[in-house]
Amino acid sequence: MNKKALIAIIGIGLVSLGYFLMQLSISVNYKLFTVQKGNIFQEVSASGKVESPTAVDLRFKNSGKLVILNAKIGDEIHTGQILAKQSTLQIDAQISEMQAGIDIQKAKLDQLQSGASLEDIAITETSLTNAEVSVKNAQQYVENEKNKASTDLENIYGDVMDVISSAIIKNEDAVNKQTDEMFDNDSSSYPKLTFSTVDFQAGTDSEWKRIAVGKELVENRNEFGNLSLDYIALDEALIKTKNHLILSEGFIIRLSDAVQGAVGLSQSTINTYKSNLNVSRSNINAAIVSINNQKQLIAAQKITNQKNIDFAENSLKTAEGSVKIFQNQLALKKAPARLSDIALYEAQIRQAEAQKQKIQAQREDLIIFAPSSGLVTNVNGEVGETIGPDKSIISFAAGDTFQIKLNVVEDSIVNVKIGQEARVMFDAIEKHEFGGKVVAIDPAGTVVGGTVYYRTTILFDKNDERIRSGMTANVWIKTATSEKTLFVPVGAVKIEGDKKYVYILEQKELLKVEVHTGIKNKTGMIEIVSGLSEGIQVVIDTIE
Repeated sequence: MNKKALIAIIGIGLVSLGYFLMQLSISVNYKLFTVQKGNIFQEVSASGKVESPTAVDLRFKNSGKLVILNAKIGDEIHTGQILAKQSTLQIDAQISEMQAGIDIQKAKLDQLQSGASLEDIAITETSLTNAEVSVKNAQQYVENEKNKASTDLENIYGDVMDVISSAIIKNEDAVNKQTDEMFDNDSSSYPKLTFSTVDFQAGTDSEWKRIAVGKELVENRNEFGNLSLDYIALDEALIKTKNHLILSEGFIIRLSDAVQGAVGLSQSTINTYKSNLNVSRSNINAAIVSINNQKQLIAAQKITNQKNIDFAENSLKTAEGSVKIFQNQLALKKAPARLSDIALYEAQIRQAEAQKQKIQAQREDLIIFAPSSGLVTNVNGEVGETIGPDKSIISFAAGDTFQIKLNVVEDSIVNVKIGQEARVMFDAIEKHEFGGKVVAIDPAGTVVGGTVYYRTTILFDKNDERIRSGMTANVWIKTATSEKTLFVPVGAVKIEGDKKYVYILEQKELLKVEVHTGIKNKTGMIEIVSGLSEGIQVVIDTIE
């Protein structure tokens, strides 16, 4: 084996080895995570000490006029007791209105089950007859509008031939008559200017444009002679005639440039030529304006026709709809009550009652009930005053139920709301989780070590003999929930400007995919609202 062959073999081997190592690197160079679907909970965590309850602040959820304040400092209160109430006049009116609607539905159900009276049937029959007359009138209205539209459009299109004929005459006059003295053999294939010009290019352009314009004039005249009178052909003829005029206008412009630079002509002749060319341009422009005006008239008439026909047809549809309604009503009144009809009314009644319950629940938000037994420590407000959610109306010490005071950092407090559920765990009580709720959030923050915190109070759902005052508690407040959603590790999401991306590995190639994210949970997972689907592998890290 010679030296060159050995070097070649070694080179091939090195290339193969490098390719193998590159493929191996691609396959093991990334830590991957498969996009999963499930439930994800966003929680705010903090730690605090168990303590005997201090004052719990009670607030309304919305602004309103205070009409009842049933508490004084030192009063003992009991769970469920009404302590304060905002005006419910407006919402009471809504409830009364909804109840009236429910009563009407129930009355209709009773009427359905009893059947319609002969008088009621007669009234409906009369309404049906009137509606059928309206349909006939509407049908005639539609027919009249269509006939009128056809006539109006025919009248406008009747002027198209005259407009085109006038445009052809003006075009021929502009090209043949007004420029005749400026050319020799002007109707031949080799027209020549009768004068010299310093603008050589304008002179050349004028001669070859004269050839083209001459052909266009003949073509336009032939098109007019063979013109069909249908609307589509007339529309096309207007467009073609306008194009012929535009070509002629270009010819006149270049010829004017040539005359401007004419040599060897008297000033009187030059002035005559200029005057003729001005007449040509005016005639051509007038013809173009006439064509544009005619096209606009046609377009406007078509719009007006369609608008009038649409209005008439909509009137017909409305009349036909009325007939259908009265036919159905008459059939329903004559027919015995069906079980399905009874079920429908009953469902509507249940739906209305459910809506009423929602309004009643909103009414409950206007009343402050004692969440537990305790002793009133502060009252802040007077009957007649407008009270909002920013003002604590009553404070009380909540019996013997323990509470936890937490310092929640300002970045997290925005997601925490009174009434949210919390789960509590203790290092001293292993493998057991206790329930609680957020009952108070201080409106003002406290700076600790340069960071702003907001004091948040958690009240246990119930006492447990294992819980002692002073114990350190780890608390997670559930602030948001997404069910059956996609999620990936937070580290997989990269931020560039105002957009977020992930990298996916597809056929050993990295692809950058934009995503929109939602909530994060305590285990480091983040919700993917859009951009990915379940089962896709995303890159979360690289392996050195």
